[in-house]
Amino acid sequence: MKNGELLELEELAQNRTGLARQALFDKVSDLAFADGERSPQVQTMLDEIMSGLIRHVEKEVRATLAQRLSTVTDAPPKLLRFLAEDEVEIARPILQRSPCLVERDLLAIIAAGQTGHRQAIASREKVPEPVTRALVDCDELPVMETLLRNPGADISRTSLRKLTDRSRESENLSRLLIARPGLPPELAHRMFWWVSAALRAQILDFSDIDEIRRTAE
Repeated sequence: MKNGELLELEELAQNRTGLARQALFDKVSDLAFADGERSPQVQTMLDEIMSGLIRHVEKEVRATLAQRLSTVTDAPPKLLRFLAEDEVEIARPILQRSPCLVERDLLAIIAAGQTGHRQAIASREKVPEPVTRALVDCDELPVMETLLRNPGADISRTSLRKLTDRSRESENLSRLLIARPGLPPELAHRMFWWVSAALRAQILDFSDIDEIRRTAE
């Protein structure tokens, strides 16, 4: 970053008007996404400025920036976290796609966010087991259904058992569980006694649960 650019940023930062804040945010955004290497100090400075300004810019600007950051591999961490915790409509692309969100970040957002945030996390290409466990423990049907539809979600046997017990109250959850590859036969057996006739027929079609067939007969 050149001295002239720093002077321009300082002048804009001293101006408290809304237009100046927007101009400063636009300028810093251009610098943050510009090609070329930047020192860690400059990267940190840009992150501090943008994360401080982002709360003062329009919702549409935040949404556009979130889309832009969702696939960046070296996104400014403070700014990324702020946007990931923003309104669900803004946060969604980051929660679904950002490679910069690590397990610790996802668990914190699950604990503090809303159902929409958790549902977006549940749809990530890869969802590690500690994250799926936290999502299941929140006991929200839309989130559970999203997890079961996601082949990249690593769901433990313990979580599958919780989902199975929850499916007593949701035919759709039962349907998704039965369709889930690798569902343990004993969990299918548990569901057999409360699902619809159509789903019972699907369970009986499982080649490795002869015990269910014998019990049903």
